[in-house]
Amino acid sequence: ASAMYFPYLYGRQSELLALRDFAASNPGGNAVSPIVEPVKRNPSGVIRAVDELSQAGLHPIVILNPSKGELADTASASSWYSELFASLPVNHNMVPAFLVTSNESINDVQAFLSAFPNHNSVVIYRSSHLSDADVHAIDADPRVGLEVTTPNSLNPQQRGLVSHFKAVDI
Repeated sequence: ASAMYFPYLYGRQSELLALRDFAASNPGGNAVSPIVEPVKRNPSGVIRAVDELSQAGLHPIVILNPSKGELADTASASSWYSELFASLPVNHNMVPAFLVTSNESINDVQAFLSAFPNHNSVVIYRSSHLSDADVHAIDADPRVGLEVTTPNSLNPQQRGLVSHFKAVDI
């Protein structure tokens, strides 16, 4: 199997433009799956990037519970989410991702996975507050395709519970 590269980007205009340029110059470049954490209230830049990356055969991973920048408050993030799904092109390749910070519980993760039952969803850890049993349950869930650990997120014991074929360390 070829190596995969998962660049982690914030959804700023310059980063989304760079992704679109990459897609245009690397059609079929399926060894790259960018992870996008949206930060702008207007989802149009993310939508356009997802559309162009999808047309190039790429599978962008988009965090659907963003909490930074203009999306730091729940109401803005909720509106962003609604607008995103109202405007996404039908044949997109977006992979849904859920970001686990210290604010999210296992129930939040389960609700997210239930909302996307037919996807190989991505769970991204930015905190180690979930129990070992919760991390194991997420790893065992067939709806989870990848588990991404960011620096200083899962502790070594928790990281050991993540299946090697689902694990991405960034």
